[in-house]
Amino acid sequence: MLTLVTGIYGDDRRFRVELFGSVLSALKMSRNTDTRIVVYTDRPLDDFPLPITEKIISPDDWKTWTRDSSITHLVKQHLVRQTLEESAGPVIYFDTDTLFLVSPEQLAAALSPTTALMHADEGPIANHEIWSNISTWLGDGREVEGQMLSPQSVMYNSGIVGVVTEHLDALRRSI
Repeated sequence: MLTLVTGIYGDDRRFRVELFGSVLSALKMSRNTDTRIVVYTDRPLDDFPLPITEKIISPDDWKTWTRDSSITHLVKQHLVRQTLEESAGPVIYFDTDTLFLVSPEQLAAALSPTTALMHADEGPIANHEIWSNISTWLGDGREVEGQMLSPQSVMYNSGIVGVVTEHLDALRRSI
């Protein structure tokens, strides 16, 4: 069974509107009624009108997953990891501002033990001002969890990430 997963936190209404659009587009494009959508949230999504499985992120998990920081993007990897650990099939993470233009099942069909799905190639780390500290830390190159990284390593946007069970070890190491 394919599982789509996303996260929403805080009480900004625009993110609920984005979530509605994302879920609606996934449902409209979906070819399989077994595909499920899991939404992790820090507060109940009362009266959400579309079929989702809601999972509340505990304050302790939130603190751990963000490393007690304001870097909320760290939560994504944990949502994917936890969903993959609990699922019997592939997992596709999507940001709440994602609109599906093809079926989620078509995206999942491209996944394999040697192939993951990433949204977009954003070029080398060194090309992004936001990553300048990491680029400096990498210097001419540094081994990180068995992978050689440098300022020329490619950065991928994580708006959509697709993985299968065989990717779990790499996902855990990346966290």
